Amino acid sequence: MVAFGASVTHRSILKSMSTLFGNSWPRGAVRDATDSKERIAARLKVDAAKQALGERDEVWWDDGAPDYNRRLAALLGDANPARAKRAFESMMQMKRIDIAALERAADGLV
Repeated sequence: MVAFGASVTHRSILKSMSTLFGNSWPRGAVRDATDSKERIAARLKVDAAKQALGERDEVWWDDGAPDYNRRLAALLGDANPARAKRAFESMMQMKRIDIAALERAADGLV
């Protein structure tokens, strides 16, 4: 896994991939596997490649963080045009988006 803030270049990625796999890169190996043992080995190589690239981490949809994108989309696309307009106008005055404040504005509480 690549550390946050680390400088990652294509060359460093290719070097780490070559170190891991040599000339037997996992690309297409799962698809081309002829039996279950080959398929399992290929999947392990693919997983190792993804871990080396930092692609295997906690999934964003299961991290417990509030889903602000959906809440914002719901506010701005509200079926009630007046409510959506109040949320939009409030958002345009903000330097930093505050979803709770937008919800209050949409409800006409500010």
